[in-house]
Amino acid sequence: MKLMLVLIAAALSMAAAPARSSTGPAWPNTGIAERQLVGGGDAWPESMFVEHRNGKRIAWVLASPGHGHTKALDFFSGRIENVTVQNPGGYADAFVDSLGITHRGTLHPVSYFKDPRPDGAIGNNVHVNVSSLQFGNSVSCKPELNVSERLSDDFKSTIWRKVLLYPRSSASGCPSVPWDSIIGTGMGLGDGTMLVSAGHYVFRVSVDDLSPVGAAPDLHVVDESDLKKAIERAKGMKIEDGSAYLTASLGLNQAASSYASSPQNSERPPRPDYGAHPSTAALSTKDPSQLVDGYLGYIYTLSSGSDVSFDRIQTAVGGQLRHGEAGSGDASAAYPEGDWVTLSFADGGVASERSAFLHFGSSRDPNDPLPYCRLPFDKLRDRLLRAGYAEGREWGELGEVLLWTFSKTNDAWVEVSTRWARPNDDLMCAWTIYVRGNV
Repeated sequence: MKLMLVLIAAALSMAAAPARSSTGPAWPNTGIAERQLVGGGDAWPESMFVEHRNGKRIAWVLASPGHGHTKALDFFSGRIENVTVQNPGGYADAFVDSLGITHRGTLHPVSYFKDPRPDGAIGNNVHVNVSSLQFGNSVSCKPELNVSERLSDDFKSTIWRKVLLYPRSSASGCPSVPWDSIIGTGMGLGDGTMLVSAGHYVFRVSVDDLSPVGAAPDLHVVDESDLKKAIERAKGMKIEDGSAYLTASLGLNQAASSYASSPQNSERPPRPDYGAHPSTAALSTKDPSQLVDGYLGYIYTLSSGSDVSFDRIQTAVGGQLRHGEAGSGDASAAYPEGDWVTLSFADGGVASERSAFLHFGSSRDPNDPLPYCRLPFDKLRDRLLRAGYAEGREWGELGEVLLWTFSKTNDAWVEVSTRWARPNDDLMCAWTIYVRGNV
């Protein structure tokens, strides 16, 4: 609680801190500025804090916990944990992970957190949701247009006023997916960038101009003046879909993440539970079943935490991974039907942990039944048990994502999240397969 008050007071009182700091923390250059985090139901990204552990910094984002159980996202590695917090319904600056390890925020003079209350500032000069723009009554399915601004250091002038646009997460009944723009919470990272929560997204953006610092296919940042012009042009027009009008008027693209590669999917952005569609450049011509089989073959022979290594995984999947500063680029492959599978590796997350993450991505709404079950969970579980794994705890609600754990030793384990192929069906499908090891 003490840390919470210090963080919020620092943010909302706009304590002096430069927009850029040459002595600020150095965060991994992953090239990714967009993550998604869904805690279940309406639990979306909310609390944020920085943990210092063994000389490393971790930027944690927690979904709002309704009853103490939620999900935590390590933004830079992309790892998602099922965790327990002690302060459900309020700000959380600590949690306990599935192994019983406690993670706590460490106060840092440049890591300012903005709480979910209306308005407020991130750091000393970025103010969010300060005003809104409105279409006239002749426009239906109006998008939410909340304006944020950056002030000069002396607060006497405005450097920019912009709107951060992203696809709305909830159903709307409109012909197209509406644009949303409200910023929920935020945290300065001390290097001229900040994390902001927006719907079920978390974006890393620049303090200088609100632009994404890396790939963010579902994000558009638009000047307030351009939106005012679009609204002015709409006056006197009968418009049935305000978001579709805005998309066409400003030349936006809700399918920036390659979702609209097929005509039948051209109107809706991807909504996978974990991860995002790999870029076209990352897609491999390798058969996706070979990528999956190579990864699973590696898992079946895993015997200790030291086996979780970049070289071993790269060899197992055919040398597709690209080693980065704190992780890897994706090894990805597309199925003929337009879905995909992607694999990434992270080195140096919590403590001395290494991890690999395989995700089956679908080009369809995650609430729709799965048209293809790429890997039946029963088959995977049987093979893991035959390979000497012991089955551990499970989390989740029936009909929702379930998380299963398997381990051979106390320093290496496998986590599998699953989805039902369709309601009232016995077929459960593997959705993500996470390998973690301590070395």
